[in-house]
Amino acid sequence: MELGCYINIDSFSELKIVEKLMKKTPHTCKFGIRVNPIIGSGSIAVTSTASKGSKFGIELDEGVTEKLIKAFKKNRFLEGLHVHVGS
Repeated sequence: MELGCYINIDSFSELKIVEKLMKKTPHTCKFGIRVNPIIGSGSIAVTSTASKGSKFGIELDEGVTEKLIKAFKKNRFLEGLHVHVGS
């Protein structure tokens, strides 16, 4: 965090960890949240980035939009939203 990197958060549990770290660690980095739009899987299931159950990002299913809005309002260090559907 001290290096000023841009870091994407992949889950709400990671967000909780970052919230704690931001209170006690000097930083110049920026954070975003990676979301999974659940639009389908690619030809290699283990690397699929947009299928249900993918390890990549927070699934955009019912109720998640409100949780994301609350997270961005609460945490000023969140500056971006990332979507990757390439695999």
